[in-house]
Amino acid sequence: MARPENPRVRSLLTAALALTGLLGGLVLLPAGTAAAVDGTETRAPEITSNWTVPGEVWQGDFADPTVTRVGDVYYAFATNTAGRYVPALTSTDLVTWRARPTYSQAGPPGRPGYSVASDPAVPEEFRTAPWSEHDRYHNNDVLVRPASWGLKTSDGPWVRTEYWAPEVFQIGSTWYLYSAVRVGATRFCLTVASGPSPLGPFRDTTTGPIQCQPVETDPDGSIDPSAYRDPATGRSYLLWKALGKVRSHPSSILSVELGGDGRPLPGAPWTKLLATHEGGWEGTTVENPSMVTYGGTTYLFYSANHWGTTDAAGRSAYATGYAICPQGPTGPCTRPDERPLMSSSGTAQGPGGSAAFLDARGDLRIAYATYFLGEDRVGHAIRQPRRLGIGTLTRAADGRLSVVPGTAPVGAWTPPPAKAPVTKAAPPAKAPAKAAAKPAAKPAAKPATKKATTKKKAATTKKKTSKAAKR
Repeated sequence: MARPENPRVRSLLTAALALTGLLGGLVLLPAGTAAAVDGTETRAPEITSNWTVPGEVWQGDFADPTVTRVGDVYYAFATNTAGRYVPALTSTDLVTWRARPTYSQAGPPGRPGYSVASDPAVPEEFRTAPWSEHDRYHNNDVLVRPASWGLKTSDGPWVRTEYWAPEVFQIGSTWYLYSAVRVGATRFCLTVASGPSPLGPFRDTTTGPIQCQPVETDPDGSIDPSAYRDPATGRSYLLWKALGKVRSHPSSILSVELGGDGRPLPGAPWTKLLATHEGGWEGTTVENPSMVTYGGTTYLFYSANHWGTTDAAGRSAYATGYAICPQGPTGPCTRPDERPLMSSSGTAQGPGGSAAFLDARGDLRIAYATYFLGEDRVGHAIRQPRRLGIGTLTRAADGRLSVVPGTAPVGAWTPPPAKAPVTKAAPPAKAPAKAAAKPAAKPAAKPATKKATTKKKAATTKKKTSKAAKR
């Protein structure tokens, strides 16, 4: 799960010192590369614009990325950023990513005889928006009508509701855009919009959440939706993160079957696929589920630990792991071991918000986002952007996965010390039995007296309040 970065005061000297010792043997990024690939890069990709200019290469913030392939074209989507509810990129090589083009090619405004207001290729929601003619023409957001029930926020002139961790999925001839929408200060719920293509335009006509955890059990709700089609049955499922409850139960990943309308089947049961293993590399949360079947095995990928940075230099404990699901989305999943699949290394920090997919050759790939160690874009809304990266995974004979070297960060990992076995102390030896003593003679009975009764005061208990925490 991702949040827009909050500006904070940091020292440039500290950031520079954090890179000391990392420069030996490092390489520069190839042109068009969106992120630090494996942590050996020395310079963060240049960001030339604060919003996704239609058709241009995007190397800026792109958190919680998901990738959908149609033929030889890949479509990537991310949490709201760059003035878009749902920014979209396209690529044919998984290296260079370009922002979605404009909806119309008849313009731009100022062209003799052209008017945005009368151009049917521009979504009606944009044609009638209270923006400049230039903005109405160049807005390339794939979501043109957001949920009416989301909490109203202000994230620039074009975004009024927060959309997090979106995914685009096809059922029949319709494309569905799933996302989490903020409904309270810390609470999120899931929604779905529909459209004619992976590039939209998507319209959210829901009147309320399609799925949300009860406030009583999960005060912060549900987040990070992801869709999966079971190749064995052809059925589609929705996966998400239930945020849990502090001092009650940890966050977990759940699933439910979807109907042909892209919404959970009425009455379909929820299945718990995985719960947080607190205390290890997962920290206090698991999130961002992504399920894929590869080599006859169904895998559940997830991110864990705090999504942000842990110090002024931009280090992050966020990481990606996976589990194996013998029953697919209908049964529990098991971790093959207690180590992350991808973790911080060198300049590539916090590889998470990940989503797996199969490329055009059938190889297993994984989209992720990383911070660039030491980067601090002072004066910008997002000082520490998270950039898109694409890794390649390989499968061993026993089904275990590993990262192909040089395609994604894999940091050094030290397993936690094993806990000493708890042994119960031997019970104390019984004292030898004493000989029965001769009973003493009873004393003379005294006149009975009425005892005064005392009434105990009811002890008052202080109610404990639990503060809902998202992570």
